[in-house]
Amino acid sequence: MKKTLIVLTILTVIFNCSYGQKTYHASLLLDAKAGLGETAIWHPSEKNLYWIDVDKKTLNTFDPVSKTDNHYPLKNGWYYSTN
Repeated sequence: MKKTLIVLTILTVIFNCSYGQKTYHASLLLDAKAGLGETAIWHPSEKNLYWIDVDKKTLNTFDPVSKTDNHYPLKNGWYYSTN
């Protein structure tokens, strides 16, 4: 069975929820095709989401404004530059 993790609204299937008089809608922003996403962290000043894909051994970033995502390889559990 393929492992999949739903990370905030980024990997969610579209759904609706209601609370009181307000209705909230979530939609898919990025289909990251992550094997096993962990440790999702929002960086408030950069306004980017960071997370680790354990299966693919990558550090991932997502900018919801520009809708760009980046993947950086991890070696022995640490980030390293490919430059």
